[in-house]
Amino acid sequence: MALTNAEKQARWRERHIGKRRSAQRVANILVRQKWPDETVKELAVLLGQFLTRHGARTLRQELRMLKEPTPKEDAARP
Repeated sequence: MALTNAEKQARWRERHIGKRRSAQRVANILVRQKWPDETVKELAVLLGQFLTRHGARTLRQELRMLKEPTPKEDAARP
């Protein structure tokens, strides 16, 4: 039996919500750990092999939201 359009949309939403949650989990792990720069670069290369372009973009967005603001960014806030 063919899926209805609503069922297809629901599956698409579930799949993409799962991808965003996975990216958020990875970002939280990366931020919590205190690793040297070389280790982070190795992780980035390994993650690049598994992530699609969209997955990498989502991970970068999550990391950007979790990073601590720089003094310049703090001064720019109202």
